[in-house]
Amino acid sequence: MTKRISIFILLSVLAFALALALAVTPGLDAFAQEQQVSFEARSVDSDLKDMGFDLADYQYDKNGDLAVFAFMEYGYSEYVNVTDNYGLYVYVYNPQKIAFDFINGKNYIQIATSYDENGAVVDFSKYQIGLVSSFEDNLYLKLKVIAGLNEIHNLVKGQSERRYTVSGFELHKKFDLNSTEYSIASSFFYSGFAKGFSVDSNAESTLSCRVEEIDTIELDVKHTTYKVFNIDENNGQELATVYFNVPDRYFNEYGALQQIKAEWLYSVTDYIYCTLYKDLYDKFNTVLGQDVTENKDLIYYFFSSIITSGAYTNLYDVYNYVPSGDSALVQDVFYPISRINWLMYKDVDDIDKLLIDSEELISYYKEHKDSINLLSYVDDNKTVVNVDAGDKFDLSGFEDNKTFWNAWKAIWYPEIMDDTIKDISPIYVLQASDLVGSDEDIANTLFVNKSDVSDIKLASSEVGSKTVLFRFAVNDFQSQDLSVQSHGNAPQDFVAGENLLYRTKLPFYQDFDIIQLGFKKAGTVTIIPVVSNPTNIIGGAEPPINKLPEHIKDKADELLDEILKYLQYVVIAIVLCFILFVVITIVSSLSNVKHKKRVKDLHKASIKKTKSIRPPKL
Repeated sequence: MTKRISIFILLSVLAFALALALAVTPGLDAFAQEQQVSFEARSVDSDLKDMGFDLADYQYDKNGDLAVFAFMEYGYSEYVNVTDNYGLYVYVYNPQKIAFDFINGKNYIQIATSYDENGAVVDFSKYQIGLVSSFEDNLYLKLKVIAGLNEIHNLVKGQSERRYTVSGFELHKKFDLNSTEYSIASSFFYSGFAKGFSVDSNAESTLSCRVEEIDTIELDVKHTTYKVFNIDENNGQELATVYFNVPDRYFNEYGALQQIKAEWLYSVTDYIYCTLYKDLYDKFNTVLGQDVTENKDLIYYFFSSIITSGAYTNLYDVYNYVPSGDSALVQDVFYPISRINWLMYKDVDDIDKLLIDSEELISYYKEHKDSINLLSYVDDNKTVVNVDAGDKFDLSGFEDNKTFWNAWKAIWYPEIMDDTIKDISPIYVLQASDLVGSDEDIANTLFVNKSDVSDIKLASSEVGSKTVLFRFAVNDFQSQDLSVQSHGNAPQDFVAGENLLYRTKLPFYQDFDIIQLGFKKAGTVTIIPVVSNPTNIIGGAEPPINKLPEHIKDKADELLDEILKYLQYVVIAIVLCFILFVVITIVSSLSNVKHKKRVKDLHKASIKKTKSIRPPKL
């Protein structure tokens, strides 16, 4: 959950006390005068005392809530030669002395970056913040915006009141996967200049500040995914969705939900190996993250299903096995898998039941991310989107992959036929009618995971709010059966072959965060900033569809019977066409013989006629 910090009382005092301190108090006025001591060199406790805070009132409290003493603009000037002093600072009271990580770059503050002609916020952005100083084991923190200061300076430059609308800020606790966002929900209006930063460097400080609260939405964001094997039995697309509740008052006051701005860092996992055979799991787990060539002490090895590439050539991925030169298929090509980084086990009796949910994968990632490389791909920069409810997208199905081989496989996998899902709305507010029916029907209607339907129902039952689905991304995934073999000395219950192990590769959205919501009423869009904790999103691991459930096989049998039913007519047609071809050929041959005989006879007659008119000899 996000943290609503105790800020209102402090800010009601700060609106007067900080402005007065900056304008007339020698302690803060000296910040601009003391050239030998920079502002950032001053300790946080000294600054707070100069602002008038009695630190005896802000001591350690194991149950206390994090709070903000002040949001301070320092060193503002409209002149280029002095903008190096410009800075934005946040003073934080951390009563639980939480240890935050300021090295990994996951600490941000969210500030408005655009306003319309009426002064309403149009857009918010996130800016990185860092630690300047701390005191008494993190009881007091002095933070600074460390990225984007020039951009912010240009936004407020020349304004009679320099407006900083801040919805909240994120701090990353050590050992946590994601940051925690704390609400500020205030606009800070600065005017005037501190001494030393106006046109007249000797003029007294005219700097002042006033504070106004702003409206924000605190969201508890959960996620789900929907997989479709719409390429073949090993490859498909995954629709990533988050859902959350928005109080009714926002819809009543601002209108329909029209826009959502969000960001995430897109990445892809390395292969995730999932097995139901405990002994294999125990053996391979001992070499997790290590390079393996051929270690017969591990007993087992595996390879991928056959992948054909050109005539007579099969490509394999092989783990813990070195093929000999006298392979039966001499043209096979083997690609060694050097290591396993993800290894999951579940005690089930059938590989079709071998499902690893997202929470298990996230826990595994948290446990191993610092020791093993679990990702095969990571974007260089975060994806930032501002999605409109009118935008539509498709999950492209079999009709977009019409190859001969896919067409043949579709006989046995009819669920991959004609399953294009068109015109999906990215922003959808749940209706009561959406949750009627079986969990499977609801999942297929809403494009969510069946295992998440109960949680979605629970969210929807909350009185005084509406549940929103935000479908934010579509990306490919893989899932493939592997054949497991033994080097020898395997347990008696070991049965070589498939159905013991599969591998999957999944999209992984790191630090997904919703920045703002846009509501539309009477043609006007109102932007409300969001306070919510960033989260990591990954879909669960699912086996490929190599093994058909009975109801799918029945459909396949029906389709095959239908094909065979018409195939007999095709065969009869082919036979009749062949007979007709033979008859035409024979008739044509006889006709040619008669034609040649006639030509020959005419030729002879022509010769005789020529001889009869030959002139006499002289």
